[in-house]
Amino acid sequence: APGSFADRTAFLARAADTAARVRAEGLLGRDELATVLAAAAAFDGATGTPRAVDPADVPTVLDTDKIPPAVAIEVLDEPAPSGWYTTAPRIRLRGFDIDGADGDLQLELRLAGGDWAPYTGPVVVTEEGVHRIEARVTDAEGRTGAVSRELSVDTAPPVSRAVVKDLGASVEITLHADDAVSGVERIQWEGPGTFWGTFQEAFTRAIDDEPQVIEYAATDRAGNEEPRRRLVIPGKRDRP
Repeated sequence: APGSFADRTAFLARAADTAARVRAEGLLGRDELATVLAAAAAFDGATGTPRAVDPADVPTVLDTDKIPPAVAIEVLDEPAPSGWYTTAPRIRLRGFDIDGADGDLQLELRLAGGDWAPYTGPVVVTEEGVHRIEARVTDAEGRTGAVSRELSVDTAPPVSRAVVKDLGASVEITLHADDAVSGVERIQWEGPGTFWGTFQEAFTRAIDDEPQVIEYAATDRAGNEEPRRRLVIPGKRDRP
């Protein structure tokens, strides 16, 4: 606002100091720094009005160090709502040199604490589980930048099973499921006269004249659901 600075010199000093700090944080390239300083010289911070640029008024910033390059890890596939990837995700690296030499960057990738490998193109993460993905970039002068992130991958559904206990005129059914990666979220089932609901505890079914079909399936925490399984309870005429 007009009057925010005592005079033009104070305004230019503040502009130069701010630009220098942003540059040091790696957020301004050299060309962008020059543009910001020239724009400051074209504005009178004391009166809040534009003015003609005098090259002698453009503030200078001591800028002897080149900003190290940066690297980003991009996942080309969307995770499930759970945050897990239920299909093998593809990883892409992108290197950045804020001073404009992106073509001279060497990119490397490391998966789950393994060896560093040169990055030549998108990589598919096929191993199940939670993995640490690390990326490294090196410029022509040996400066480096690095970044890491975690990916959770579970592409296989859980496996469920039914245990049946004969009680004579009825049977007791207990459902179990196993998932070695993200873990079991729930087991669901339904039978004659019931709806598709979540299994809570062992239940009994009276033996009818006709066979009964119980369907059930498990879902893991990643969101993978196995195909429905069928359990047939023989009718009275089919029992030994």
